[in-house]
Amino acid sequence: MELDAKLLQDLSQTSYACSTLETVTGGLTNFTFRGRLVHPLPDGSQTVIIKHGEEYGSGFADFRVPTSRCVIEQEMLRRVRDRQFPPVVHQQVSVRPPRLYHFDLQTNTQIMEDIAGSERLRDVARDLSSSKAVDVDSKLLGMLQSNAMIDDVLHRGLGEKILAHGGSVDVRDTAEKQLKTVDGEGRGVMYGDLTTKKCASCVSVLLHVQIQGGNDVIKITPIDWEACRLGFHMQDLALLVSDLFVQHSLESCPAALAMIRGLVKGYGPVSDAVVFQAAVYSGIYLFLWEGGGPYAYKGEQVGGLLDIALSLVVHGATKDREAIKETFLWGLLA
Repeated sequence: MELDAKLLQDLSQTSYACSTLETVTGGLTNFTFRGRLVHPLPDGSQTVIIKHGEEYGSGFADFRVPTSRCVIEQEMLRRVRDRQFPPVVHQQVSVRPPRLYHFDLQTNTQIMEDIAGSERLRDVARDLSSSKAVDVDSKLLGMLQSNAMIDDVLHRGLGEKILAHGGSVDVRDTAEKQLKTVDGEGRGVMYGDLTTKKCASCVSVLLHVQIQGGNDVIKITPIDWEACRLGFHMQDLALLVSDLFVQHSLESCPAALAMIRGLVKGYGPVSDAVVFQAAVYSGIYLFLWEGGGPYAYKGEQVGGLLDIALSLVVHGATKDREAIKETFLWGLLA
């Protein structure tokens, strides 16, 4: 039985029965569909997004990826939903996670909201004004840096929760010890897949623009939370900044540079150690600029980009503060 037919059959036994499935962009790991519901949801929605995971990638059959990623993603979204975190709102920009309606653990299938009229942030950036671009990225990063979310998910009663769910004392002690290794400046829960385009995993940011009273109301929804893990927030920043810098360098997108400034400003000054880390990560991600697929850029454009990538790695590794002042990361320096 074809996958779409099997999913339709499985969904027929739920409140999310669909009459048809349409394949949508889902990156290289998941099989993603838009389903037209037999019966609209209470909020009037007539379609949903279905994300199905297998032990292999949807783009490469030989690419092995454990389905535990599906469990991680739905767990993160469920925790955010259950704690009713409000959207991060600033002026005309709001950021929130997608709604998770249902998860089937047996089939690794998630049912999520379909955000009508959504586009990739990468595509919308071409039409954004510079001032709006700064607001967009500073607020997006603000959501990812939410200390309240990190503390609530990780630290509040962790030991008791582990024991309550059948974990042993050894597991509890190991988890609490591991958390201590990631405490500190710029450490904690990281998103892990924050880009403006379709990359090795998936389209990571959707941006929906509505016109209300002549003003643009920009709503951002980061999707694909399966890469969430303990780590360094700077990896999220570096991935998004480097992705924007590729768009600035190779596509001459004016808003991209403004968005980089917004991100750096939103993150704020950090210690030199964290800045050096940001430089190394940014350089590495610039080297991986082709991850989204083939592009027809001139050799000198790519050569210039790779030169910058190399210099960032070197500046970060050698802790060259003065050299970093001359890069797009200068705003991180205290």
